Amino acid sequence: MEKDQTLRGNESIEKSIIKFKKSMTDENLTHTLSLLRKRMKEKGHFVVAVKMAASGNMELRTVKTQDGKEWFAVFTSFEEQNNGGDNIKSTFTAEMEQVFQICFQSPNVEGILLNPWNLSLKMDKTIISIIMGV
Repeated sequence: MEKDQTLRGNESIEKSIIKFKKSMTDENLTHTLSLLRKRMKEKGHFVVAVKMAASGNMELRTVKTQDGKEWFAVFTSFEEQNNGGDNIKSTFTAEMEQVFQICFQSPNVEGILLNPWNLSLKMDKTIISIIMGV
């Protein structure tokens, strides 16, 4: 299967998350956030899980963490999206910057859980503002 061109380059983010998980240093976190910023500026995309809202509009799906907080479920690739036991049926790609903006406009969401099933990285709104350079 040919890789979606808008996702090409996200492999570097996945590798960086693996390195960060092995050694949770400030340096490894900074490197991961820098890669996310670089991909965002390159107009890179995430795979986003969507659902139909009661209003009839589509909205980003959330996952709930053990503390009861809601996070947007976002993925670096379709392979990462397929790693989960969750039954996500509808996904699309969306520009990273657009996903970050939607997150800021969503008061009931803590942030983004990138690759929630496997190579996960929890990004709250403070971390997202750092990535965006706000």
